[in-house]
Amino acid sequence: MELLRPSRSAVLGGLIGAGTAIVVALLADVFSEVIPFTGLLILMIALIGLSLGAPAAAYAYIAASSVVVILILGPHEGAAIGIDDAIRLLSFVIGSPFVVWLALRTDREMHAADLARRASDRAEQRAQGE
Repeated sequence: MELLRPSRSAVLGGLIGAGTAIVVALLADVFSEVIPFTGLLILMIALIGLSLGAPAAAYAYIAASSVVVILILGPHEGAAIGIDDAIRLLSFVIGSPFVVWLALRTDREMHAADLARRASDRAEQRAQGE
């Protein structure tokens, strides 16, 4: 459950995720769309995962999902959710957790590489000492 452990970067990721979801929702409102442009949300989650790590990407996904759910449940002034909206929503629901998983794998690989580098440095220092 290290993925959901709160930290500064995770909270920052959540704030960026919520802010981006609101901006994307406003853009969708300008174009009279019911569901926000989720491709931008997936891209934002990927960028947060690469820059701040997997926990921040998970928090960004949770925050953005919350905003999208609130928007879906709100009034739509007679507009119905069409097939294009459903495809966008499905891409967000499937794509974003996949991006978070990739960020988690990257974090774990970087941690393993760091441990290997440290072990190599210690072995080199011992070899030079002998």
